Amino acid sequence: MTNDSGDNRGSAPGRGLRHPEPPKCSSGRTTAARRSDGAEVVRRMFGQAFLDRTMGGLSQGEGAPAAMAGLALEQCYGDVWTRPGLSPRERSLITLGILIAAGHPDELANHVLGARGNGLTRDELAELALHSVPYVGFPAAGQAMGKILEAWADAEKP
Repeated sequence: MTNDSGDNRGSAPGRGLRHPEPPKCSSGRTTAARRSDGAEVVRRMFGQAFLDRTMGGLSQGEGAPAAMAGLALEQCYGDVWTRPGLSPRERSLITLGILIAAGHPDELANHVLGARGNGLTRDELAELALHSVPYVGFPAAGQAMGKILEAWADAEKP
């Protein structure tokens, strides 16, 4: 099954299923500009060492790891995190809340570093975990509290 452009994107070959096309960047910016903007957001939030260790090096390689890092830089950080309407600080709070609710503690720990870079304090992040109790339950909120405190302590080590 092919779409209007004649390729298989948006379909499940052999099954006759159609899936919506992935959203296209409406900003008109080039991939290179989106990647550059995304890298700047990651650098500001997480630091140059994090960028080099995770996204920067991977995105320059080949295969699935490079493609995934490129998508993160271009779409997540280059498109979404650079949109107007919410401050980086607000985006960090929202992202942390989503990660708590979704039960992704390792990614939560990464975004604690980003939240620090966006001006949030340890006490604010602990309050976010406490605030999540009635919505996600004690086990998920408790796990989040532990990850937040652990990631914050790790970030303060020299």
